[in-house]
Amino acid sequence: MYAAHNKRQLTIDAFLDNPTAPILIDLRGGSARDPSIPGSHRFYLPDVKARTEAFENRFAPQLTNRSLLLYCSKGHESTALLGQFSGNHPVQVLKGGMTAYLTAISRLLHEHPYEDPEHKSDTMVKILSALTDRSTPPATFQKIIHRLVQHTPNPEYARSRPSPGEALQKKLAAAAADILIFLIFSGDNCPLCTVLRQHLPWFAETYRRQVEVVVVDARKHAGLAEEYAIFSIPTVMVYRKGVRLQKQVGISTRAALKELLSAAQADSPP
Repeated sequence: MYAAHNKRQLTIDAFLDNPTAPILIDLRGGSARDPSIPGSHRFYLPDVKARTEAFENRFAPQLTNRSLLLYCSKGHESTALLGQFSGNHPVQVLKGGMTAYLTAISRLLHEHPYEDPEHKSDTMVKILSALTDRSTPPATFQKIIHRLVQHTPNPEYARSRPSPGEALQKKLAAAAADILIFLIFSGDNCPLCTVLRQHLPWFAETYRRQVEVVVVDARKHAGLAEEYAIFSIPTVMVYRKGVRLQKQVGISTRAALKELLSAAQADSPP
């Protein structure tokens, strides 16, 4: 869980690093939705500005023990909105959004050394279309991004970056010896996954001194799912210092999470 602080701003990457954050409000207005932020609740920004008190009251039960993340396309909009909240609840802001994403992609497209400079503009349009189309296969999306990042002369992007698999392995291995990492492969169109995700904020908070929860979207990260032999979701695996102790498929209750925690603790070396 993020620490409650009414003036703190979080980047989208920081939010995605901890997908157990409980409630996300998409305040960009209109029908647009960022596919990288699933499960957000959409509201029209001016309406929230005009009825902040009613807005807080509506989510009072959730906000009693859970943080509220406000997701806006521009940082100054979200910062201004924060000042209208009562301060009675932990409210935070995600800055950036699709505007930041498109800005970064535009820079990469302009800096990329194209094989056919005469048709550079047409190629850029095709690539940008693929990168903003939800129907683009995840593998294709990842290949495009990888190529752009690896070939740009801009040192901000050109630096070597670990693959998702390498980053996950490093995270599992680098965890403190007294922390169990619950690695959860989940998905959007999965009823059991939906039920399980509802319990994760409670689980992460209740056992915060013993566990860390890491959630991976098995459909968006198909390569990772294959690497970890995920054939059904939700699948929960428990690691200590990079060593897998337990694996369970189909978990969807608090009791099941507690039982898995007990089993992993029993399997842990002294």
